[in-house]
This record gives sequence, structure tokens and C-alpha cells, in this order.
Amino acid sequence: MGLAAVLALAAVAVPRVVGPRSGTVGNEDTSGASAMTEPASAPLVSGRIWNFKFDYPAAWALHDGGTASVDGEPGNNALGTLGPVSEACDAYGTYVGNKPAACIATWSLAPGSAAMMFEWLTVNEPSGYRPWSLMRAESAPPAGPQLVTVAGVRAIYARNLTNRVPISSTVAGDAAIPAADEVLTWELVDRFNGFNGFKITVAIRGPNTAALEAQVMAVIASMRYLPAIVPLATDEASKAAALKEFFAVTPPARLTCFSSSLGVTETATVTRIGVVDLSKPLPVRCTVTVEAEPEQVWQVTLTWEWDAAPDRVAGKASEIWHNSPTWDGAAIDVIGVENMPYALPNTGNG
Repeated sequence: MGLAAVLALAAVAVPRVVGPRSGTVGNEDTSGASAMTEPASAPLVSGRIWNFKFDYPAAWALHDGGTASVDGEPGNNALGTLGPVSEACDAYGTYVGNKPAACIATWSLAPGSAAMMFEWLTVNEPSGYRPWSLMRAESAPPAGPQLVTVAGVRAIYARNLTNRVPISSTVAGDAAIPAADEVLTWELVDRFNGFNGFKITVAIRGPNTAALEAQVMAVIASMRYLPAIVPLATDEASKAAALKEFFAVTPPARLTCFSSSLGVTETATVTRIGVVDLSKPLPVRCTVTVEAEPEQVWQVTLTWEWDAAPDRVAGKASEIWHNSPTWDGAAIDVIGVENMPYALPNTGNG
């Protein structure tokens, strides 16, 4: 389920945006938050919502009713406000029956103000929305948004010059925000879970939309991920050590026919590939690779390959795991499948 926190702001001393704006298609601009900004003349203070620390003008009043838990996931009942705009959510972390309770945002944009909402989205969103995540970042971004980097992690960005939300929102409910003159969204991967992600939705109401947007861009540009992202050593010895750690904590049944040494191809006959059960044995070749993701977490890829036979064509399947940043089961189950034979229906549940 998702969690939400909100920053709201009104115009104060404004940093000047340096650099061209580009990438507008119709009313939607995907030029990202990459423009340089000059320092604001107003004093800056540091704030935090969940895994993100950022700088904002001291004149903005920040209230954050929730903090990140030890493992980096947002705490329950998190709510933050910054400035005069109000927002209300019911209690996250509670359940109605077997369904997570919904969060309903109330956007109350006064003239010359903006609101910045932070959401933590999981793969099990009640709306069915799939957040931008390490899993989704393995493939191309969705049509429209631009791939950017925010706080050291991969993100997608879009901007609408209307009150319509350019990327699907779970907390906003509707696809429009009342009284907004423009809406910007960023979605960021969650380093701590391969399936989850963060979303930032910004609604701006004029006058002074350019000044307000510059303030928002300055906050985005200042964002840092917590805990700090430390570059991984990517030499072969470090990759081999990461693979050994992965094997030490991963159930052996998930690793049938794979070697714990890099560069080794094993052969076996299996009746299961990843989470997919097979109706008959399949001879396969198994290889494993280890790479560092841009977010400085390890990615282990398990690949099965099989040859053609009278009742099947040649093919392969891969399963990706991220350590995120510990090997906690954040796996992407059986992706890149080509011609999977003998797959039983109603399997693939782990």
C-alpha cells in the first residue's frame, strides 16, 4: 500500500533557473529537473521525508508526522506539510477487511501557492498502479515521461501545463487537481525494495507560477538519498563476494543448477524455472552474472537456456535479484522469457 506526505509552499525569495526548457509535447513537458539553479537569497534549512533529505527556504513551515523506519521504509501514518496548503490522509498502516485503507488527498491551493506531495508506492497498490521501481527500470520508461536522476537514483519526470496529473497518481484519486495551473511529477526507484518506488506530485497555482516552479526545482535538485549512497567497488573480486553473499542467504531451491562462481555454466534437468512449474523435465544450461546498478546496489541475473527438441523450440528465461541493499528477497521473477515450454497454468506464486 502507499503512504503519503505533503509539502506546501508559497512564493518566497526565488532562485533563478539557468538553462533552456525543452521537451514540450502539447501541454506536457518532459524536460526534467536537470536545469541548474542559483542559490536562493532566503536562508535555507534542511528537512527530511522518509529516505530523502532536502533544503528549503526557512520561511516555509515544515510539519512531518512520520519518519523512516530503521530499514529505510516509510513509517506508518506519515504526513508532512510545508507552508499554508492543507492535506489530509487517513491512517496508513491500517486495513479495512483484507484491503489497505485508502489515502485521500485534499488539495487546497490558494492563489500563488504550490503543494508538493510525497508518496511511497508498493507493488500492491489498491489501484493496481505499478510504481516506477528497480524492477520497471530494467526496461524502457513508459511513453511520455523523461528518464532523469533525482537524489542519485533513476527517476521519470513529466510536466503538464494544465491541472491534469501527467503520470498516474494513487493518492490524488482523480487525474486532475482542483485550481492547479500546472502539475509536475517525478517517480523514483526505492533502493530498499526492487518492487516499490517513491512519487512526488507538485501542483502549482498562479500567479507567479514560474517563481514557484523554480523553488520546487531547487528543492528537487537539493534532494539526497538516506542513508547516503556509497559507490560499490565493481572489480571481479567484489562481484564474486556479492555472489557468495547472495548464495548464502537465498533458498537453495531457487538456485538449482547455478554455480556460486562467476563465469561458470552448469547443466541440469529441471522441473521448475524460477517460480514456474513445468509439466515435464527440461534440460537447461544455467549461468549467473553480477552487475552494479546505478543506485549502487548489486543485481544478480540467473539465466536458463534450452535447446530445441521435437516438442519445443529453443529459448531462455532470466530472473533478476537486487540486494536493495541486503538480499531480502527483492526479486524480479522470470523476465525476458523466450519460448518457455511445458509451463503449468496457475503457477508462478513463489
